[in-house]
Amino acid sequence: MMRKAERRRVVRAPSGTVQDLSVIVLMTLRDGPKRLSRLRREADGIPQRVLLQTLDRLEQEGSITEQRALTTPPTVKYQLTGSGRALLERTCFHRACASRRANRGDV
Repeated sequence: MMRKAERRRVVRAPSGTVQDLSVIVLMTLRDGPKRLSRLRREADGIPQRVLLQTLDRLEQEGSITEQRALTTPPTVKYQLTGSGRALLERTCFHRACASRRANRGDV
């Protein structure tokens, strides 16, 4: 008989999808710090669990920081770091180049 741990399967999103979600989050934060509720509204269509996983990964990578305020209720804001801003700029540059090439038919 199979144990519970053996029955559980780990499902991972394709890396392209994860990267796209990261870019969406980074672009949402480009205008300044945002609370989770606002991020959820602006990143419409991303399930909360996936959004939180993406935020955790971006924080571990050093692309964003999490600021906690000891208020009632507690307030958490996320903002880009310098490396997160640089990553966003490079990503936007590469996407713009790819788009121009596709429009010219160079792809």
